[in-house]
Amino acid sequence: MDPSRITVLFVLSSGLLLAATATHETLSSPSNMGEGVVIGVLDDGIDAGHPSFADEGMPPPPTTWRGRCKHPGVASCNNKLVGAREFTRHLLRGHPSSPAARAAAGTHGTHASSVAAGAPVRLAAGEVVSGVAPRAHLAFYQVCGASRGCSRGPIMHAVETALADGVDVISMSLGDDDDGEGAGFHVDPVVAATFSAVMRGVFVCAAAGNKGGASSVTNDAPWILTVGASSSRSTIPAFSSRGPSRNNGGVMKPDIVGPGVDILGAVPRRSRYHGRPSFASLSGTSMAAPHLSGVAAVIKSAHPAWSPAAIKSAIMTTADTSATDEQTGAPASHFAMGAGVVDAAKAVDPGLVYDVSPEEYIPYLCGLGYTDDQVNRIIYPAPAVRCAEMEITEAKDLNTPSIMVELMADRPAVTVRRTVTNVGKARSVYRVDVSAPEGVSVTVVPGELQFDEVNQKASFTVTVERGSGAALAASEILGAHIAWVSEEHVVRTVLHLSLHAAVFLLASLLASTAVAHNDHGLHKNYLIIVRTPYEYDRNLFKDVSNWHASLLASVCDMAEEELDKDPSAMARLIYSYRHVVNGFAARLTDEEVRAMATKDWFVKAMPEKTYHLMTTHTPQLLGLTGVKSFHGGLWDKTNMGDGIIIGVLDDGIRPGHPSFDATGIKPPPAKWKGRCDFNATVCNNKLIGARSFYESAKWKWKGIDDPVLPVSEGSHGTHTSSTAAGAFVPGANVMGNGLGTASGMAPRAHIAVYQVCFVDKGCDRDDILAALDDAVDDGVDVLSLSLGDDEAGDFAYDPIAVGGYTAIMKGVFVSAAGGNMGPDPATVANEAPWLLTVAAATTDRRFVASVKLGNGVELDGESLFQPKDYLSVQIPLVRDRSDGTCSDEKVLTPEHVGGKIVVCDAGGNFTALEMGAALKNAGAAGMVVILMEELGSVIQPKAHALPASQVTYVSGQKIRAYMNSTANPTGELAFKGTVLGNLDSPVVAAFSSRGPSKQNQGILKPDITGPGVNIIAGVPKPAGLMTPPNPMASMFDILSGTSMSTPHLAGIAAVLKRAHPTWTPAAIKSALITTADTTDHRGKPIAAHDGRPANMLTVGAGFVNPMKALKPGLVYNLTAPDYIPYLCGLRYSDHEINSIIHPLPPVECAKMAVVEQKDLNYPSITAFLDQEPYVVNVTRVVTNVGRARSVYVAKVEVPSTVSVTVTPDTLRFKKMNQVKGFTVTIRPVGAPMKKGIAEGQLKWVSQENVVRNPILVSFKKFQNGVPFPWLIGHGRRPLRPPPSSEPRQSCTPLNLTTRALQRRVVSPPSGGGELSWSAAHELPQLFPGSTRPPRPVNRPNPAGTETD
Repeated sequence: MDPSRITVLFVLSSGLLLAATATHETLSSPSNMGEGVVIGVLDDGIDAGHPSFADEGMPPPPTTWRGRCKHPGVASCNNKLVGAREFTRHLLRGHPSSPAARAAAGTHGTHASSVAAGAPVRLAAGEVVSGVAPRAHLAFYQVCGASRGCSRGPIMHAVETALADGVDVISMSLGDDDDGEGAGFHVDPVVAATFSAVMRGVFVCAAAGNKGGASSVTNDAPWILTVGASSSRSTIPAFSSRGPSRNNGGVMKPDIVGPGVDILGAVPRRSRYHGRPSFASLSGTSMAAPHLSGVAAVIKSAHPAWSPAAIKSAIMTTADTSATDEQTGAPASHFAMGAGVVDAAKAVDPGLVYDVSPEEYIPYLCGLGYTDDQVNRIIYPAPAVRCAEMEITEAKDLNTPSIMVELMADRPAVTVRRTVTNVGKARSVYRVDVSAPEGVSVTVVPGELQFDEVNQKASFTVTVERGSGAALAASEILGAHIAWVSEEHVVRTVLHLSLHAAVFLLASLLASTAVAHNDHGLHKNYLIIVRTPYEYDRNLFKDVSNWHASLLASVCDMAEEELDKDPSAMARLIYSYRHVVNGFAARLTDEEVRAMATKDWFVKAMPEKTYHLMTTHTPQLLGLTGVKSFHGGLWDKTNMGDGIIIGVLDDGIRPGHPSFDATGIKPPPAKWKGRCDFNATVCNNKLIGARSFYESAKWKWKGIDDPVLPVSEGSHGTHTSSTAAGAFVPGANVMGNGLGTASGMAPRAHIAVYQVCFVDKGCDRDDILAALDDAVDDGVDVLSLSLGDDEAGDFAYDPIAVGGYTAIMKGVFVSAAGGNMGPDPATVANEAPWLLTVAAATTDRRFVASVKLGNGVELDGESLFQPKDYLSVQIPLVRDRSDGTCSDEKVLTPEHVGGKIVVCDAGGNFTALEMGAALKNAGAAGMVVILMEELGSVIQPKAHALPASQVTYVSGQKIRAYMNSTANPTGELAFKGTVLGNLDSPVVAAFSSRGPSKQNQGILKPDITGPGVNIIAGVPKPAGLMTPPNPMASMFDILSGTSMSTPHLAGIAAVLKRAHPTWTPAAIKSALITTADTTDHRGKPIAAHDGRPANMLTVGAGFVNPMKALKPGLVYNLTAPDYIPYLCGLRYSDHEINSIIHPLPPVECAKMAVVEQKDLNYPSITAFLDQEPYVVNVTRVVTNVGRARSVYVAKVEVPSTVSVTVTPDTLRFKKMNQVKGFTVTIRPVGAPMKKGIAEGQLKWVSQENVVRNPILVSFKKFQNGVPFPWLIGHGRRPLRPPPSSEPRQSCTPLNLTTRALQRRVVSPPSGGGELSWSAAHELPQLFPGSTRPPRPVNRPNPAGTETD
C-alpha cells in the first residue's frame, strides 16, 4: 500500500444537496449546557464567522485554556470558538482542488462543530438550531482536506496539540473503517493518541463508521466512546457500522448510538442547499459523534471530577434500549446499538458508574496478547511495562459498563467481576434485577449493594451458566441485562452471551529490512515509533522534539544538513509527539525507513493511512430543553407545593421508587423534626421521613417483627404517597397504557410516611393515634389518611377524629377517605366536620377493549392487557357451561373453549384474573367478563392473562341477547388503547361510600369528590399475571378507591397551603368545597354509577376544581375552639369532649352556649323541616380573601317545594380578611311534606367569584342515619334502601382520654399465643383499590366479591 495515499472525504448523505427541515425547539436551561468545558473538534475546516459560532452571552474560556487561534481561514476567535489550528498544508502540495471541492471545504467540520456546541440560531421560519452543549467552548483542529481525506500524521499532531491546549472533550467524526481484519491497536496511532488523552482526563468520542456490516465498527478501543447512529424514531440505519469489534471481541462495540439521520446543522455561509442558506441536513455516524461529545461536555460541566470512563459509563448505563434495526426490522441487537440510544437527561445523574483508570487498561492489553513493545507503544508516555510482571486482565473482566462472555462446550459457566462507584446519594441501597434468556442462568452476588458515602466502591460477581439440557445453537448470540435499582436510579448493564469463541485479530509488526543510506528517493509520510529516551538522551537534548530531530538526521543526509542550519526549520520532520505516542512523523524514502530499522531507538515505521469522515433530533430529543409550559395552571402560581410537608399514614412505602426522587427538591423547612428509620439510606429531600408504628399491632398479629422498618411490598402506601406528592417520572405507564409523565398533585412537596397498617392484617387504632401524635409534632402541614372505619362510632373513640382534631388545632389540614362501602346509604367514614371527607369518581381516561358482535353491534369495554398486533377477526362466542362465572376448571375444556371467546359473569369463586388464567390454560382465544349490575358504568380493568374485555352489566345483557338470537354467535375483540376525553366523566363509583353522616346528620358528608377510579401511581410491582412490557410498567399500576381520591385532595391542599400559608385548615377546606364542579364534561349534572344524577349524599359539594379553589373569594372559617360548642350540641359528655380537644383546657358544656349542627360555620347547609313551625334559620359568617373592595350578591337555586331567603342579600367588603355574617331562612312552600329531601344551592356572586354553598333540606330526621328513599327537586330518583340481611356491627366505645389512647401498652396473655380482641379493639381498615372493599377484620368476605 502506498504509505502516502490520499483519498477523498467520505460523505454519505445527499442531504448536502437536499436540506431537511428538522426543527430545533428553543433551548431552555435545565442544566449548565456545558459551560466551562472546551470541546476539541478534529475535522475538515470551519466557517468561523457562521452565527452558530457567535459568542453572545458566552463567558471567557477557563484559565486552563492555553490554545490559540492560528488558522488561515479564521480571522479571529471569540469566547465560543476559542481556538483554531490547521494541520493539512502538506496535503495541498501537488493536489489542486476542483471548484466544487473548494466550495464544499469546511462543510463537514462546520456541521459537526455546530452539532456539538453551536450557539442557538433562529432561522427565518422560526426554527432554532442549537448544539447539544450550547454554552461549551469550541476548539477546532483541521486535520482533513476537502476531497483529500484525513492523514494520520495530522490527526496525531492535532490530538497532541489539543491536549497541550487544554481541551476537555475530543470529538472525532473520522476513522479508518477499511483496515481489513483488524490491524490491532498497536499499529493504529490514533488509538494510541486517544489513550494519551484519557490518561490526561480528556474524554474521547469517535464515530463508529458507516460500513453497516457485521464487524465493521472502527475506533473500537475500550477507552473511546464509539458512537453509532440512530434516527429520530430510534431506528438504527443500515449504514451505521456494527460490532463485534475486530480488535477486542470481549468488549462491546459500538458503545452507544445517538442522533445521526438528517441532522440539521451549520454549513459554510457561501453555500446554499436547496434554497436554505447556512444550514443543511447530513446523515452518518459523523453526526452522531458530536451529539455525544456535547452530552459528554454537559456531564463534564456538571461533574468536573469525573474520569472519562465514569462519563462513558453514565452515558451507557442510562441508555434507552427500545430501538429497531433498519436492516432486519426487528429489535436492534447490541452489536447494532451498543448499550442503546443515548438519554442525556438520565446520564447526568446515573447513580453508579463503572470507573476505569488508564493504568487498568494495561493488564487488559497484555491479556489481548500484545507484546511488551506493542503495549508500551500504545500507552506512551506512561512508564514502560512488562506483561510478565503483572497479573493480566481478561477482556471480560475489564471494568466496563457492558459484559461479553463466551459459553463453550468445555466452559459452560463463566464468572466476571465488576466494581461500581457511588456517584449518587451518599446513603443508598441498590438491588439487582436480572433479565436472562431461556436456557441461561445469570447469578449476581451480592444481590444488594449498600453505600454510606459518595465515591464509595462496591464489587460484585456475575456468573453466567448454560442450563442443563438447554437447546442453544452453537452460533447463537444472546442478550441479557443486569440492572442495579435504587429509589432514584436504574443502572443497566448489557450482558452479551456468545455460544462460540470470539476471535481477536491482531496484526504483526511491520517487517523492516536494513538498506543502504539514500536521501534521494520518493518521499512519503511515515510515523516512526521509537523507544523511550535514555537518561543520556534526556540530558543531551533540551526537549523531546530536538531528540526526535536528531534521530531523523542520523539517517537522512538532507535532514542532517537542515538541522545543522536551523533546527526549527527542518522540513523533513513533520511532527514531534510529546504525549500521545513516543515518536515522530516525517517525510522519508523507503530506503531511509529501512535504514532506521537498524537503529536501537527504532521500534516501528507506519506508512501514512487515510481516515474517512463518517457522515450519515436535537437538544429536545436528548431531553436537554425540558418541555415548555409543562407545569401549567395551578402549579405555575403555587410552585407545586414547594416547602409543604405531607404526612401519609398508610401501610408503608417502597424505598427507591422513582416517584420519590429528590432531584431539584429543596431541603425540608427548619421546623421539620421528624426522622427516617431507614438509617438514612432511603430518605432524601423528597421522602424526608419514614417510621413504623407497630407497638400495639405486634401483639395482635403474627409476623410483625421488632423492629419494623416502614417498608411495604403491598401497593397501597407507595401508590397514595406518590399520588399526593410524587416526583415527575417520565414514561410512567401500566402495561404500556396511559403512557406519560407521572407526578403527584404537589410534586415539589415533601413526604413523610408513617406506617400504621400491615398488609393482609389491618391498622391498629393505637398505632394510628401514636402516628398522628408524632406527625403533628414532627411538623407536617397536611395529613393524608386513606384509612378508616365506616363503623368507627362516636368521635371520642375514633382515632382519626381525635388525632385529626389535634392536627387542625396545630394548623394541619387533614384529608380522609370517605370509605368504600357504597352504594349503600349512611356508609360514609371519617365523618368529623374538621376532616375533609373525600368520595371517589372516574377520570376521563379509559383503556378501551371493544367487543364487536356478529350482528355488527360494537360495545366498548376495558382491559389493561392491550396486545399489540392483535388480529381482530370474528370467532365463535361461547358461554361457561357451569354457573356462568368461569370458575369451574372441570368444564373449561379445550373442546368447549379452545380457539373461542368465552363470555363469563363476574362474581364467582375466581377473580377476573383467575378466570383468564384458567381459560388460557384451556386454549381459549379470548374472554369477555360481564360485571355485576351493582357496579353500574364504572369498570376497573385488569391485566388479563389473555385477550379480554370487561364490559358493564348493561352491555353484557346485549351480548347475551345476541347469543340467544343465533345458533352460531361470533364476536371479535378490538383493542384501542388509552382513550382520553370521556365526556361522561366524572362518574361517582359504586364503591364510594354515601352519606348521610351517622354521627352528625346536620353536616353534609362526604364533603367533596376527587379522582379515585383507575388511578395510575407508583407501586412496588403491578398486580396481574402479565409480564410488564417495559421497565417503567413494573413500577406503576392502577388502583381504585377513596384511598386514591384522598391523596389527590391532600396534594391539592398542599398546593393551596403553599399559596396561602396563613389560611387555616377550615379556610382551605372551604375553598375546595365552595368551588367544586357540579357538572360533567357535557355540562350535565355529575352522575352516579347507575347513570342517574348523583345527589349530594353521593358527591358532596361536587368534583374538586383546584384552579378555582386557589381564588375562592370568600371562605367559611373555623378555628379548633369553634367546634367545642358544636360537640356540646351533639350531646357529648364533658369527659368525651375533653378527650377529643386535648390538649386544650378542659371545658364544661353547661357553662357555654351550644351550637346546633346547622349553625356550625360550615361551607354547606343541611336543614331539617320536621317540626313546627317548619322554618329553620341558619347563620353563617364569611371572610373576604379575594379583592379588598368587592360586592357579593346572593343567588338562590332550590326546587319549587322549598323557599330560601338570605338576609342580607348583598355583602359589601372594603378590605381583605373582613368578616360578614348572614342568615339563611328555609321553609316549605305550601303544606310541609312528610318525607323526602330536596337539594339546592346558595351562590354568592361577585364580578370575579361564585362562592357556592350546597343546601340539603330533609323533611324528616334520617332514620338510623339513613335518609328517606327518595329525593325531590333536580329530577333525582330514589336511593336504594339499606341492606337488611347483614347487620351492622358497632364498636363499643372505650371510655379513655386522648392521652391514654395515644400510648396504650398491651401485655400478651400469660399463656402465650395470640391475643383475643373484642369488637371494640378492631381497627380501621385500608380502603384499597378493589371492586369491593375489604370488610372489617372479623366480618366474613361475602362470596362473589373480588378484592386485590
